[in-house]
Amino acid sequence: MGDRERVPLHEEERFPRLLEAFMPPGFGMYVEPGSELVREGAGVRLSLSARLQPSAFMPFEQLSLQQTGPLQRSFSTQERAAHHKIMRLPENWTDQGRGRAVVMESARLYRDIGITTVTLNAVDTGRYAWAMCGFDFADDKNRDYVMNRVQVFANEVLDIGLDLGELQYPWEIAAIEGEVTLAEIAAAGGEEIELPGLLQAKMDAPMRLGKALMLFSDISGWEGVLDLRDEAPGYQQLVNYTVPE
Repeated sequence: MGDRERVPLHEEERFPRLLEAFMPPGFGMYVEPGSELVREGAGVRLSLSARLQPSAFMPFEQLSLQQTGPLQRSFSTQERAAHHKIMRLPENWTDQGRGRAVVMESARLYRDIGITTVTLNAVDTGRYAWAMCGFDFADDKNRDYVMNRVQVFANEVLDIGLDLGELQYPWEIAAIEGEVTLAEIAAAGGEEIELPGLLQAKMDAPMRLGKALMLFSDISGWEGVLDLRDEAPGYQQLVNYTVPE
């Protein structure tokens, strides 16, 4: 075996805790060929590409791609860093706390094996979800970009005169109190939308203002980093957001 060992991760029974740390509650995982764990001396490097699917619909082979979601993760214990490239759940399986649960479980694994930082690109719904999970802006350029777009959207589109004041973290923006509806956002942008039945009910349902700011401001995405040290504000936010009191 020597100082270097490659282990195909589709032999998943050998690493139950590692894979379970990346699986949202109620989901199973199909590990794609090419995923591997590489042991190099005292260090370990992971490259994982998989598809997530609701456990109720096993086995995996019977499902279409629309009923599954992609997952890509990598980490290096020598670099003490992990990268979350993508995690997307199938439609109708989001907004149920699964994203935050899997981030917390991943954080526990990372901390146990000495990893201190996690990076990602927050796009789509992740612009809000990963903010609430304690991911900070990777640098001042990302912070200034998001702050500016949020300010413009609040003041010029929603016309609410928002003052971001001393806010500096993504989760502080995402947690801004107040309510707005999708219908109000559409109307503010010059669109009057009327939909039948349940669809209109969704348009009229109240949404936290901070969530709307992160999702509907003209933000293409932002680079984020989660510091897993005990004293880090991002880790404290993650714990407060995911662990019941």
